[in-house]
Amino acid sequence: MMKKGVDFKARSNFLDVVITTSITRGAEHSKTELSSATTSGSQRSQCQPWDSGRFSNLIPGTIAEASHCQTCTRPSSHFLDSTRPKPIHLSIAIDEVSIRFKNSPSTQQKERIATMSAEGEEPKTADAAPAEEAKAEEAATEETEKAAAKKKKEDSEELTKRLQKLALERQKQTSGDRLKVIQNDTTSHLTGAKTFQELNLPKHLLDAIFAMGFDRPSAIQEEALPRILSDPPRNLIGQAQSGSGKTAAFTLGMLYRLEIDDPPTTQALCVTPTRELAIQIFQKAVKPMAANMVGLKIQLAIAGTTIEKGQSVSAHMVIGTPGKVVDWLKRRIINSKTIKVFVLDEADNMVGEDGHRANSLLIKKTLTKQCQCLLFSATFPSEVVKFADKMIHKPDKILIESDENLVRI
Repeated sequence: MMKKGVDFKARSNFLDVVITTSITRGAEHSKTELSSATTSGSQRSQCQPWDSGRFSNLIPGTIAEASHCQTCTRPSSHFLDSTRPKPIHLSIAIDEVSIRFKNSPSTQQKERIATMSAEGEEPKTADAAPAEEAKAEEAATEETEKAAAKKKKEDSEELTKRLQKLALERQKQTSGDRLKVIQNDTTSHLTGAKTFQELNLPKHLLDAIFAMGFDRPSAIQEEALPRILSDPPRNLIGQAQSGSGKTAAFTLGMLYRLEIDDPPTTQALCVTPTRELAIQIFQKAVKPMAANMVGLKIQLAIAGTTIEKGQSVSAHMVIGTPGKVVDWLKRRIINSKTIKVFVLDEADNMVGEDGHRANSLLIKKTLTKQCQCLLFSATFPSEVVKFADKMIHKPDKILIESDENLVRI
């Protein structure tokens, strides 16, 4: 007897798999065996050696024979007794396998499915496609946002440079002709520098200056830099309002004099009235201007900074406050004999009677006569200028003639 039917089905989002089988039943039990089975009432005669679960892994062309009883789960050999019915043998053959694609995938998808099946992988479902598209869209959006942020940053930096340049031009127009230059050596023919190239700076400093946005020297830089960089060095008292470029001027002077040696020797000392100003000078002026000076070491001498007992400063430049610097000088943490350039920022406060005059004088006394001294401030009362003139040896002076006519930028 032959029976046809659909015995196995497999479904996915991409395709339906239908396997059609044929079941062939073996010879019937003999009448004697059937009668014997009926009269005996044995439970074993009711056993049917058919277990569909055993044929779930059949592949086309395979013929399998049931070998276990479905009811009692015992081997079919227990049917061999002459008093019991013979086992019924079933044979299953796979006639055909039909595959129907549900969502009409592309040729590439079909090839991918075939490849994954060959490799034992499970094909991706249709739900995975939108997920991948969403990820791709998210990545594209992220890239767009990054590009927009980068462009915004570049535009902001460009605007900052343009505003800085405009401010320098305005400062030169408003106060350039009000700067009064007093040279200690009246026979000197030293003049201002209209461009940074005229100063014969080393390439690493010139590149750093341009990278910081300085195209041309400001008014105070035109007059101060030729004197700061001169050989032999000149002492200088410089007055310039905030934002005019005075910090860049004395920073350039310190870096110009440095020789990067190993182990490092302290060659430049900058003293400011507050720790905040010391940190600002380091981060906003020294660090960017020294970007191309490989091996340069800088030490902050401010509250909270400690040096182990018996150790000395291992840095080419020290930036700090007067109290901490004096303490380190007394303990010989700083070797003042190797210092080439000494800078006092906010000098009106540093040498004023109500400021840090005592500590400033102590620092100055430890320095050699060959050390170049640079004093800068936004304001210089006449009595402070007179004291500073006595404090440092034969300085040139660059002063603003009239504070009342200054235009703040």
